[in-house]
Amino acid sequence: MIFWLIIGIFFVSRLIAGNEQKTNFREYIAIPAINNISGAEVSPIMLYNHGCYNVDIISTDGSLTDYRHPQTKTINLSRDIYYGRNIVAAAVTACYIAMLFVCFTAT
Repeated sequence: MIFWLIIGIFFVSRLIAGNEQKTNFREYIAIPAINNISGAEVSPIMLYNHGCYNVDIISTDGSLTDYRHPQTKTINLSRDIYYGRNIVAAAVTACYIAMLFVCFTAT
């Protein structure tokens, strides 16, 4: 009984957190990025400024389906992040590039 109660609490908290994330995403996607820069345009700026020239940035299907592959040196951005010209697109792209830098320096 206690097991199912804990599982239920965990499940409900995940639903609430996911809904909060989507709400914030919709709110901040309306704010344009400085210089009207897209997520795809943020990538080379950050990469070249840090001496990384062999990282591929790829557009993928879906929404909020962004991920990185340190082994293959690729970052896959969802279409709304890759082509988006808002602060969400710039921030998500910068976050994934920063995570990739951490993986490069840890190895």
